[in-house]
Amino acid sequence: MGIETCYNVTTLKQQGAKMDKELFKRDPRSFAMSLVDDGVVDPMLMLRAALNWLSTDEVRDMLDANELSPRFAYDEEEDEDLV
Repeated sequence: MGIETCYNVTTLKQQGAKMDKELFKRDPRSFAMSLVDDGVVDPMLMLRAALNWLSTDEVRDMLDANELSPRFAYDEEEDEDLV
């Protein structure tokens, strides 16, 4: 299943001349971020593209590494128990 298109293909082609091919080769993460920062691609589209590309284990590891997994979520009552 594909991702919803959240950008104008014509705009993307027009931006093509501005796209840094060397940055794409050297640092694709920065290239992807520049697409979002420059308004070429909607941030939600980029998020969905990345999450759809990653395996389930990679997504789980990414969430855990960024302390966004359930094991880092606790309520105030649990916090009081830690004191």
